[in-house]
Amino acid sequence: MDQVNVKATFRDDDLFARKQYAKIGMKLIENHPTEKGACTIAIDAPWGVGKSTFLHMWINELDLGNTLMYPEPTYRSEFRGKNVLPIYYNAWENDFSDSAMVPLLYTICAQLDKKYDDGWL
Repeated sequence: MDQVNVKATFRDDDLFARKQYAKIGMKLIENHPTEKGACTIAIDAPWGVGKSTFLHMWINELDLGNTLMYPEPTYRSEFRGKNVLPIYYNAWENDFSDSAMVPLLYTICAQLDKKYDDGWL
């Protein structure tokens, strides 16, 4: 099984020009009414077409564009200033519990803890 590059960016690793889909996703997020709370986006496609790589590229672009973490960027992300906090959850990797809620909450808490430890929150 091929390894996913969790540090991939659109600038360096977008072999299939999928940045356009991240731009569409950002429009969905930006147009989501804030009074409705969090926004969830699911990506569905056949195995092996690059869903995980695409999501990691998008997450890394969002992280690199976060002005709270990088006030003086060394990398100019097109998503600069969006300040979105993405949570990556892979249902296949977490299919070990009778309750789907337990691994989901654990993943959210673990990623928030890491963001806090890294100085994001």
